[in-house]
Amino acid sequence: MAGGKSNNDDGMITDINITPMVDVMLVLLIIFMLTASFIVTPSIPVKLPTASTGESTPTETVSIVMTKESKFYIEGNPIDMNEILGYLENKKKNAESGKLQVVIAADNEAQYGKVIKLVDIIRIAGIVDYAFNIEDEQQ
Repeated sequence: MAGGKSNNDDGMITDINITPMVDVMLVLLIIFMLTASFIVTPSIPVKLPTASTGESTPTETVSIVMTKESKFYIEGNPIDMNEILGYLENKKKNAESGKLQVVIAADNEAQYGKVIKLVDIIRIAGIVDYAFNIEDEQQ
């Protein structure tokens, strides 16, 4: 083949087409954005009291919310005060480490006696690690 250039594909690749990679990344981004909106946990409106000191809690916790109307929620699910003891005992028995901490988020206007009764229930369940959820005064 005199005078002609050979159409040989055995040469070195000198450029990379990144368009397919960008397409895949955009699809993953869209999927992430759509699923992230479904994962948001609903919140229960509670006005927490403020304090200037506070500590972080370990990862294995149960959260109990008490509204000013004395309604109780464990892990976001409504529960009657009489059922809290059984729930905590079952949760403690099934905990991986055998230890459980309870975080109490009681409304600032909640009845003091009901909060003390809740602490009593937690201690009857054999849980000695409990904390109160507060808001920082500096906010």
